[in-house]
Amino acid sequence: MATKIPNESASDSDNRLIFLTPAGAAIAFISFFLPWIQISCLGKSSYSGMDFGGIYWIVLLMSMAIFGAFFLLRKLKRLALLKLITIAATIIACGVIIYGCITIAGGKRVLLFRLGPDSVHLKIHMGGYGTLLGYLLAILGVTWRHLKGVSRALPMKYVSRTRKQVT
Repeated sequence: MATKIPNESASDSDNRLIFLTPAGAAIAFISFFLPWIQISCLGKSSYSGMDFGGIYWIVLLMSMAIFGAFFLLRKLKRLALLKLITIAATIIACGVIIYGCITIAGGKRVLLFRLGPDSVHLKIHMGGYGTLLGYLLAILGVTWRHLKGVSRALPMKYVSRTRKQVT
């Protein structure tokens, strides 16, 4: 005999999950200052987003934009705009990170030699993983309701079999 777990209203659950957005932005912000990669080529050195500088400051600015927009737009009850800003900021930040990966993987020309992926060893550190995780959490926070609605709209054969319906 199945016992019923006391129902928590769906809006209470959704209200708590939306706080993944500023939490993710804060994680991305903090991770910007942590080491992203370690490069080994005639010695070892670690670099964070701050060490790279230049275009990589956009990654930091996008996390600040998500964090600020969350509190402002939540107060104004403009969650649709918050979703748009969060997704756009994440795409921009990830685009900058992908650009950086392509640039590093392409290597650099030093005199007559090309230092590329074969001669340069890269290792991703906690800051790199944390930045990407932070942006993933930020998007998850604003899209949770939509994802939950999509899973309810699927036919039962596509829904996970581990869910049990309580009657």
